[in-house]
Amino acid sequence: MEIRARYCRTTAIHRLHRRHDPTWRRRLCATEGVYGARFSGAGFRGCCVALVAADAAVSAAEQVRRRYAEARPELAADAPVLLCDSDDGACILEGNSRRNAAKSS
Repeated sequence: MEIRARYCRTTAIHRLHRRHDPTWRRRLCATEGVYGARFSGAGFRGCCVALVAADAAVSAAEQVRRRYAEARPELAADAPVLLCDSDDGACILEGNSRRNAAKSS
């Protein structure tokens, strides 16, 4: 039940945010180092995903965290800003080595 409640809450945050603040994506894209952003629906737990320059990621995350807390203090505690990295894409794992799936076809 806790997982379902959390899922519903994050989905509701996403819907509330899009309905009442349609300029949020523009604000995010105006942050230095951010190339682009989009909202992703409930299947991804309702979030905004942004492509950010690696050397600006920490600064952009801090700005987004601060701006979101200012704009939506009632939701800020349930809206983490997570930094992640891309990888080389799909691959075939063989023991401890990797082989790019596209190159092996």
